[in-house]
Amino acid sequence: QKARDFSSLGQTLLSRLGQHTSLAQGSLYLADSSTRSLQLARGYARGEAPTDPPPAIAFGTGLLGQCALEMREMRLDTPGAGYLQTPSALAVARPALVWLIPVINNDSLLGVLEIALLAPLTAAEESLVNELLPTLALCMEILERDADTQRLLAETRQQAVALQENEKR
Repeated sequence: QKARDFSSLGQTLLSRLGQHTSLAQGSLYLADSSTRSLQLARGYARGEAPTDPPPAIAFGTGLLGQCALEMREMRLDTPGAGYLQTPSALAVARPALVWLIPVINNDSLLGVLEIALLAPLTAAEESLVNELLPTLALCMEILERDADTQRLLAETRQQAVALQENEKR
């Protein structure tokens, strides 16, 4: 609720998920309906490896884009070798689960949450994630409306300045 932008919202969300689950890596993507793409808002424990996904992904491209296109969750239980590796200072681990979750409000796609976990979710952990989704959707909608308001305010200010300049002539 204290998030002022999508990046800080993603940071708070993923950090809290990391405290309550075996989160290895995660990303929050924002849906851009005008370009039909997902824009990376924030990542958690994401490296800069060449295999990292690009910051923008078109709807229908890869599993993440397909999740957005179909607006349905996808799970990869025990992904195979070479899918994703999470490095730490001590070792490299493969996730036990990769979960792609669309964030939807009123049949409108707001974004996609992608998380990789080192252990399968317990029933309590899965319930926690599912209970967070409506709150996440509401926060994302509020932030989007605030961004729209700020854009309109900036346009109004520009118009006022232009009007004053025209009056001086």
